[in-house]
Order: sequence, then C-alpha cells, then structure tokens
Amino acid sequence: MVETVSVARFAGIRSVGDKSDGPMSYGRIERLQSVRSARSLPRPTLARPTLGGILLGSADPDRLREWYCAALESAPDSDGFFHLDGVSVLIDERRDVAPRNPEPGRFTLHFGVDDIRGSMARLEHLRASRLVAVDDRGRVLSVSLVDPDGNHVRLLHLPTGGAGPTCDPAAGR
Repeated sequence: MVETVSVARFAGIRSVGDKSDGPMSYGRIERLQSVRSARSLPRPTLARPTLGGILLGSADPDRLREWYCAALESAPDSDGFFHLDGVSVLIDERRDVAPRNPEPGRFTLHFGVDDIRGSMARLEHLRASRLVAVDDRGRVLSVSLVDPDGNHVRLLHLPTGGAGPTCDPAAGR
C-alpha cells in the first residue's frame, strides 16, 4: 500500500505557518512551501523511518578509521563498518572533501557514555581537541570535541535509566 504524504507532514511540521519550535526553522518552512504546493510525495506506509548508517567521508580514511578504532575501543567489520547500537558508521575515502572539515558544525556524532570525564580524557589523549568545557545541565552532562578531520564529536552522559535524545515528529521535536 502506498500512502501520499505531503512534504510538510513527512518532515513533522504541524503547519506551514507555524513559527513555534519544531523540527525546522521558519525560513526552511517558507522554502518548503514551494515544494509542498508543487506536489505531494508518495512513499510506502512506514511506522517511522529508521537511520541505518552514516558515511563519514575523509581525505585520509585510514588515519580517521584508526582514530575511531582507538576512541571507540572497537574495530570495524570486514566491510569497514562500525556497528553502534543499530547504526552502522562507514569511514571511507572521498576525493571531494578537504583534509579538514571547513564547516564542522554541520554534523555532530553523539555518543552516550557512562563516565564523561574519563571518556573526554581518553579522546584528548588521542589528540581530540575540546571545543567547550563540560556542560552540566543538572540531569545531563555533555562536552564537544573535534576528531582528526575536524568533525564534531559530542559525549553525553545521562543518569542511570535515562533515555538518549529522541526525535518525536508528533511532539514537534
């Protein structure tokens, strides 16, 4: 069965004119209007799309892969994928990327950790640079660092029994 879903509904937008906090900024919503008014997108009926993998392109994938092996205390499988809680990460060569990410804030890898200060010290020992001090928001501790290619890596610590960041389109987040 194929259900036709408007681009705005698929993106979790309550309404095109809604300026409240949601998954997209108002400017993006305005740009979306032309696409939305042009046509709706057919797609198979799915409960919720799932993220299965991430390609982390690098001009020097061997160096970056070695760094993540040490940082994650894990090795990739025979095809080069790191398997992390249902998400596979592939570090592969890309000839269309700079040796260092010129806009690292566009993409951040988030990792849940039990010991944020110990994990941060480990990554700094591997020559990750810290962007900011540990952010203590009471229930959540976080810190952002930079990997050898200049990509942002964020460590999150939630108290025992806490849930990680979620995406709930129905709640507009």
